Amino acid sequence: MKKTIEDHMGNTFPTIDAMCKRYDIPYNQYYNRKRMGWELKRILTTPVRPRSKPAKDHLGKQYASKEEMCQAWHIEYNVYIGRVNRGWTQEEALTIPNNQGYHGKAVPDHRGNVFRSITKLCEHYNISESSFRYFISNDLTTAEAITKCIAQRDNRTVKAPDHKGNVFVSKKERAAHYNLDRDTVRERLKDGWDLQTALETPKKEHPRHANIIVPRKDHKGNTFATSTDLAESYGLNRRTVYKRLQNGWTLQEALETPPHKRRGSNPENKKNKDDSDAISPNLTS
Repeated sequence: MKKTIEDHMGNTFPTIDAMCKRYDIPYNQYYNRKRMGWELKRILTTPVRPRSKPAKDHLGKQYASKEEMCQAWHIEYNVYIGRVNRGWTQEEALTIPNNQGYHGKAVPDHRGNVFRSITKLCEHYNISESSFRYFISNDLTTAEAITKCIAQRDNRTVKAPDHKGNVFVSKKERAAHYNLDRDTVRERLKDGWDLQTALETPKKEHPRHANIIVPRKDHKGNTFATSTDLAESYGLNRRTVYKRLQNGWTLQEALETPPHKRRGSNPENKKNKDDSDAISPNLTS
């Protein structure tokens, strides 16, 4: 039997939405009131306050509300309010189409240049693509979005220097300069590599479909129930061992090198001090 919804007077409806329409209550308003603990009778019988006062557009036409006026001009209400708050005239705010991006289209900038995609435009100006898309989605013009992104880029407080004295605007950019990714450099520094070694050691290329497996037997011949047990017996977690093997470490190096070694220590120079901490001279990540 199909489930029905019953109101406070015993009337039945096929859905909650149908019941809300009967009482002229918006669907989301019903749930908002329900979350606030209102009883059903109060939810359904309390009139909804009008969201705004009557409005008039630039042509003098009257509307019951600003929302209705925006709907008539095919402009989202929040876009209209944002434009007016930024100093647009009412005519501009209502009649200029909403800029929702350039999906699948050529992207022109304010200087007359045309790019194949937003990505290419952002690369040209060396700005954040996510920030540019955010500003565009909030109805800024291309010129305004680019200007804001450039200001955002230049005002960053986090700088990433390398061992040669070069300063990059981000750790990602610094890693890319040395043909590495940010995660590789971060893992190397976390494992105690000095900055120069972390940046200048090329990343070892692995076969695209290589399967890196954490074994259940260690380099001493001991066998464990699971690879997790093996890692934990050396005071490590399985992911740490996996990442080390993936980055070219031998099994002995992956298991016997303590995690979070002191920053600034060169893994190659420490080999003679402590064989248990040995890292291969050919270690790459």
